[in-house]
Amino acid sequence: DNGARYVWTSSTTAVQALQSPDTLTRRSAGVYGGQIRLHLTFPSAYTGMLHLYALDADSTSRRETITIDDGSGPRTADISTDFSQGAWVSAPITVAAGGSVTIAVTRTAGANAVLSGIFLGGPLPPAVQRTTTTAQ
Repeated sequence: DNGARYVWTSSTTAVQALQSPDTLTRRSAGVYGGQIRLHLTFPSAYTGMLHLYALDADSTSRRETITIDDGSGPRTADISTDFSQGAWVSAPITVAAGGSVTIAVTRTAGANAVLSGIFLGGPLPPAVQRTTTTAQ
């Protein structure tokens, strides 16, 4: 529904940001805004994990609330600490064929809210699980 696109170039060490050819910086893309709302429509039924990745690439002390609703009721997670090296929010979802999942990311501090990746599937790699917050 809303949100603008942006590509950051920064010195983040987050592996989700692509390393530049000069190896001095990394680039990451994302959607940003005061509130971001996305609707994911599933052509076939899906039951599994939804993983969202947020990166405060320009380190502006962003904080945000992420709400995920697959039709069974909203689940919310707050990112209330520094996520300049990235943070994951994960939630199990169940969606019927033709159904949708709504994701809302709302700024609670800093310049705006950001969302840098949406992934479906099993658990995150072990090295990443340390930064995972489960939406409840």
